[in-house]
Parts: sequence; C-alpha cells; structure tokens
Amino acid sequence: MTTANTTKPADISAVQSEHEFLAQPVDPSATADGRRFPRLNLRACVSAVVYAPPGETSDEAAGEGTRCQVLTRDISRGGMNILHKQQLFPGQKIDVVLNDGQQRRLEVTWCRRLGVGCYSAGCRFVKAAS
Repeated sequence: MTTANTTKPADISAVQSEHEFLAQPVDPSATADGRRFPRLNLRACVSAVVYAPPGETSDEAAGEGTRCQVLTRDISRGGMNILHKQQLFPGQKIDVVLNDGQQRRLEVTWCRRLGVGCYSAGCRFVKAAS
C-alpha cells in the first residue's frame, strides 16, 4: 500500500451535509447507557492515517498508511466514534490528530454502513507501538 501525499477530505454527503452534521445539538443525557465511560458528543473533522486491516500487508511498521480526514461523532475516555467513507475492519489501526494537536492511536472494534460511501466505526484508544 502506498502513502497518499495529499489528505483526502471527509465526505458524508450520502447521509447529510457536513454543515448539518456539525450543527447537530449535543445531548448530555446520552450517557445513561451502561458504558464504562460517558460519551460526549464531538462533532469535528480531524486528520487521520488509516492503516491496512489485520492480515493484509502491514504498512503500520513502516509508518505508512492512507492520509485522510474523518468526522468524529462522539468521544469518551475509552474511545471514539468516527465516520469514514470506506469500510473499516475490527483490529484496524488509525492515528488521529485531535484539535489540541495531540496524536492518538485508535483500534476499530466495529463498523456499520450508514449509506453509500459512509461508515460509522466504533474505536477504542490504544497505546501506539514504540
């Protein structure tokens, strides 16, 4: 897999416009669902590097991957939910740069198709390999 030199923009136009997505209200009562950590709505577009799924040629060790942008839906101490235009697979690693400039490593735990070219993925925070 080769590294893309340009960052691909996030696109969820099949579901709703980016403006509609980012304008959705935050619901603080959405934490009573038995999760380990409460979720907070986080509507943002963040830079990401998506690595090959487990079992495919590993580009993670070489520090290569596909640079793109993803939209965040919510975040907690344990992980975050993102929207991406391609299907992601459990165990797949993603590096995201949050608004504070900090890079975080995510591991996909599940992925569901929301529409044509739009997937919602639940990810947990993991420690990056040294």
